[in-house]
Amino acid sequence: MSKKEKPTYSGISNILYALRFNWRYAREVVICSLLLYPIGLVLKLADMYFPKLLIDGITARRSVLYIVLTVVVFHAGTALIGVLQSFFNSRTSAGHYHVSNVVQNRLSQKRMRGDFQKTDDPDVNLKYGRAVNDASSGQCAVEFLQSDLRRVVSAFLEMFSCAAIISIASPWIILTVMIEAVISYILSRANMKYSRSLSDENADINRRKNYIAGFSSDFGYAKDIRIYGMRRWIDSLFRKYQHDSLILYKSEQKRWCAQSLTDVFLGVARNGVSYFFLVKTLFDGGITAGDFVFMFSAVGALAAALRQIFGQINSLHDKTVKIGWYREYFDIPDRFNHSAGQPLPEKSQMPLDIEFKNVSFKYPTADGEHYALKNINLKIKAGERLAIVGRNGAGKTTLVKLLCGLYYPSEGEILLGGINIKKFNIDEYYGLISAVFQDIYILPLTVAQFVAGTDLDENVNRPRVIRCLEKAGLGDKIKSLSKGIDSRLMKGIYDDSIELSGGEKQKLMLARAIYKDAGIVILDEPTAALDPIAENEVYRKYSDLTEGATSLYISHRLASTRFCDRIIYLEDGEIKEVGSHNELMGRGGKYAYMFELQAKYYREGENDEKER
Repeated sequence: MSKKEKPTYSGISNILYALRFNWRYAREVVICSLLLYPIGLVLKLADMYFPKLLIDGITARRSVLYIVLTVVVFHAGTALIGVLQSFFNSRTSAGHYHVSNVVQNRLSQKRMRGDFQKTDDPDVNLKYGRAVNDASSGQCAVEFLQSDLRRVVSAFLEMFSCAAIISIASPWIILTVMIEAVISYILSRANMKYSRSLSDENADINRRKNYIAGFSSDFGYAKDIRIYGMRRWIDSLFRKYQHDSLILYKSEQKRWCAQSLTDVFLGVARNGVSYFFLVKTLFDGGITAGDFVFMFSAVGALAAALRQIFGQINSLHDKTVKIGWYREYFDIPDRFNHSAGQPLPEKSQMPLDIEFKNVSFKYPTADGEHYALKNINLKIKAGERLAIVGRNGAGKTTLVKLLCGLYYPSEGEILLGGINIKKFNIDEYYGLISAVFQDIYILPLTVAQFVAGTDLDENVNRPRVIRCLEKAGLGDKIKSLSKGIDSRLMKGIYDDSIELSGGEKQKLMLARAIYKDAGIVILDEPTAALDPIAENEVYRKYSDLTEGATSLYISHRLASTRFCDRIIYLEDGEIKEVGSHNELMGRGGKYAYMFELQAKYYREGENDEKER
């Protein structure tokens, strides 16, 4: 958290939140932790008291039987208490990380179920990143706050108990121990502040180093690294970041080393003062030899308790800040409708007219907001095949995401059959849409499960999967596999998985979209990874693939738009031209210019071939 950023919740509020969370999801762990407080204190005091008991018995010339019985009874009692402590520790260990798992699941569910457009919000991504990094660190603040709190409370109990014991001899010893602890705390806090001042720089170095490490181990870059001799460059860059990180580490460790030496000298001074007052009290007859040993042990325990308190308070503060990160992320409201909404149109009613009315959309950025679309007015007729073209950054994909319900308009509305899509339950609305986006992500499922969109074989319509694969042009490839549609995907997960090429993956995504049989079909550069023959095959089958649906097609290859009923040309987030291919070519506008520019290269290529 930056220095200027104020936390939303107070430390006390975050502690109470974490305790309620632990009580709800790990009640047994909380109860066992509470029982460990008195058990730990009793064992600590007993361990300090036993030498006194033994020394006093010997100096008083008690019988051997008395000494033996004292040892036996004492150790039997502490052993029994130790068994209880081990039992409660085992119960807390058994529930260890359960709360972390709950937190991770809640973060994951909110990320997947929450508004998609918030994934483009820098502030939301920052809050999510903070929370998920802590949740997966192995020291989840919501769960481990309980450990820190237990240490603090136990240290306070030990501090008061030891101070009461030492005060019998001299309150000056208590003052000396407290001065030592305060000086050590001040030095430690200064060092922690210095470490935090290096954290951003160190995080930046680690981010670069990890990127280079990931880059060098990514199979996708292996060919380029070898062909273009990048190994030496990557190695030198990685070593540079390692060196930079080491410099920061050494600078930090020098300060901590200096503090360790200071703590040694402070400890010697503390012990010297304690010896002086305890020996004086012993010679004055105020305490016995056993009391001397008991109290000197209490001095060390008091010093340890104070260091524990100061150290854990810092850690506890850190935990409360991190708990605030979770709460801030969980508090982010969802605009999308996940409750019961307007009933969806029946499948027999689809397709329906779609209308964009005065639609604008702004992306949040680190320095404000940026308009991706401005005042879009567009009516798409039921069953129409619409092509969306334009330069990179024109707003094509944004328009499609708005129609998909992944974004809600910043201004205006989108109507399906005359009903604002905001009125539908968003999860149900997604069921109306099949889409093939530019980015291809394969899941570790079988081919059949992936196409059917399920991880359960009983939910797969196998004949339908085969038909969809054939329509998408992937039928022969899958038939050639020994396991056919039961072949696993993603070789990095399963040893017997298959590895598809980029074009084959795109056909697989197309097959999945066909299988869904939705009333609205979105194809965002669906042939970018296909060879010209396979691409032409998709164009030829386009009417069959989108039969009975309203379809939107995005492509940079304008030759592929000729089979669409209508074309819109986007530029700077606005619709500049609308019409069929022939109409737009007849106008000689920007679409015609881009089409002729692409066609020119094809014609030049043909002439070059003829000359050869």
